[in-house]
Amino acid sequence: MISRYKKIVNAWRLYRFGIIRIAINKYFSGFICLEKFILYKYDLRNKKLLESQKREAVCIHKLKDEKDELFKKFHQKFPSKEFIKRIQDPHKTCYVALINEKVAGYGWVASKELFIDSLNYNFPLEEGEFFIFACYVPKENRGQGIYPEMLREILNDGIKRGKERAYIGVSAANAGSIRGIEKAGFEQLRTVRYLQFLSMKKWAGLEKVEA
Repeated sequence: MISRYKKIVNAWRLYRFGIIRIAINKYFSGFICLEKFILYKYDLRNKKLLESQKREAVCIHKLKDEKDELFKKFHQKFPSKEFIKRIQDPHKTCYVALINEKVAGYGWVASKELFIDSLNYNFPLEEGEFFIFACYVPKENRGQGIYPEMLREILNDGIKRGKERAYIGVSAANAGSIRGIEKAGFEQLRTVRYLQFLSMKKWAGLEKVEA
């Protein structure tokens, strides 16, 4: 009963914060920005290959470059110039989820320093580390376990490549992504807060990020 009460309270806090943050960032973006970000880690050194829980129709593919036929198919569904730049970056990799050969989601991995837009911050990465970012599953494909499965596939690929640690971050107001991240086995590392007011910028929670 107490556990259920805590979940309700936490859900309400996330919802309330999300409404406040969205309102502030939308209507006062010219001079103020407020973000609360949860940073997660996954220690690949202490984990075995993760068992897949996907349906038979779900497949996750790692793209090679912009000449990859699947990338062309992916880019037709999600036409963004930013994706062209990313796929050409040797330190970034794209993973695409397919359901019955149709694109049903994607996720990106950075193996070098990653700029996190919402925090206006360059997150440093050491050798053996990578950061999962910009994951997305269209509304019509949600609720099918695609996001956790995509994370498991990315982590398994990291283990096979000898990586030691993975990071992922999410807005504290994004309850759906938080569930998917924790379901995949990530452990919460830090809660990061970013405030920009006119020319003043302040971060909290990034000073002592530890592996």
